[in-house]
Amino acid sequence: MRIVVCGAGAVGGYYGGKLALAGHETFFIVREKSLEHFHRNGLTVMSFDGDFTIMPPVGATSEGFGVADLVIVAVKAPHLDDALPLFSSSMGPKTKIVSLMNGIDSEEIIAARYGADAVIGGIAFIGATNDGPGLVTHNSYGRAAVGPWTPASADAARILKEAFDAAGVKCKLSSDIRFDLWTKLLWNVGFNAVCALADAPTSQTTGYGPTRELSRVAMRELVAVAQAMGIMLTEEMVEKNIETTSTGGEVYPSMLQDMRAGRLMEVDLFNGRVSSLGKELGIPTPVNDTLAALTGIRNQSRSL
Repeated sequence: MRIVVCGAGAVGGYYGGKLALAGHETFFIVREKSLEHFHRNGLTVMSFDGDFTIMPPVGATSEGFGVADLVIVAVKAPHLDDALPLFSSSMGPKTKIVSLMNGIDSEEIIAARYGADAVIGGIAFIGATNDGPGLVTHNSYGRAAVGPWTPASADAARILKEAFDAAGVKCKLSSDIRFDLWTKLLWNVGFNAVCALADAPTSQTTGYGPTRELSRVAMRELVAVAQAMGIMLTEEMVEKNIETTSTGGEVYPSMLQDMRAGRLMEVDLFNGRVSSLGKELGIPTPVNDTLAALTGIRNQSRSL
């Protein structure tokens, strides 16, 4: 496949890098200030599953690469609107776009610009950090799930699943990718803000009773909101997240990474989303309200 990866941080660098290593013609869109570094040093992934370095073509836009079969979008939510035009020159009538972003809204935002039939829903399950331009440290997990957003992308979703599998990335072909996005949101709501505010990875927050309970209650509030919307998240899913995360190694969620790097955190995608939905539905979400407020004020101080 001919692939454009928009965003070469921890997620785009790992998943795009694995596809490039497997032989796919892969172009990375990176920030202009990072271009020289990528040209000199390429992309290095330091992984518990095996390190690798590649020297992929890069640019501030995909202009010059030509039409792609697939675009992987792996940017932070606040930058999505600005990122969408960057690969427009690579969009052809058969090009598909998969989002490996956090939250439950990116697919609809992409569909509003390029059409729902072009979209594949996607989820990244990975513990990785972006340690500078072209340097990714992969600590844990490294799986994916993809599924058609409309029936028109069913074949492309299957082909992408097979490509990930062949590249050494275990990938699930989802029959209900929208529901799976909500299940990923459940994890993010439980652990992102808690780890950021505690300045600690999941291994520490799940190992300490009060923060473990904080994660549990935050997820339970999302379950109540989701069920009111007809999305059948369950209490059992909350407990499974607690159990698997407590034994899943030292994971540094994206908000913790952003907090430590002085970047804006994706508050509105996780606990802020639960808080706003709770208000719309008349469902109390005091823990998520508090987590969103505390992480939000940190964002405000960084944007001043």
